[in-house]
Amino acid sequence: MRASRLHSGNALGWVLVLLALSVAAAAAWNYRRNLVADQAVFARHPQNAEEIFRPFERERDRDLDVLIEAYTEEIEMLDAKWKRLAGARHSVSGVGHHDQRVAEFEAVQKETGKKRRLSAKLGELKATLRDLEAEKAYRAHGDQQLETLVRRLVSM
Repeated sequence: MRASRLHSGNALGWVLVLLALSVAAAAAWNYRRNLVADQAVFARHPQNAEEIFRPFERERDRDLDVLIEAYTEEIEMLDAKWKRLAGARHSVSGVGHHDQRVAEFEAVQKETGKKRRLSAKLGELKATLRDLEAEKAYRAHGDQQLETLVRRLVSM
């Protein structure tokens, strides 16, 4: 009698292990299937790709706050400088020798180059700040990651 209980208990254990492995395999297969489907949606709709590409995902929350503050200060400083440069106009006189006109042209080109480089730098900083703020907003909705995981595991 005791031996039959051992065999039935042992069999029940194997059935439970087999059942657990079956559920895990089904969940893994379903997750993979839904992951491929999500990637296909992101490929068709690139505006959703930002949810995949997160350049600051490894940064700590405290570091994100420091970076956002630093980028904001830098943008404000460069924006004020750009406004000063944008308001300054260089007048070129059409009189004088050829050498003088060439020198005036080079001075104008130099100032215009400064404005372009500053504008490009400002654009890069603003784009990075947007990425930082997007990462912070993404983390504020941390439940979304768990919801995505569960949805991929259980949805058919």
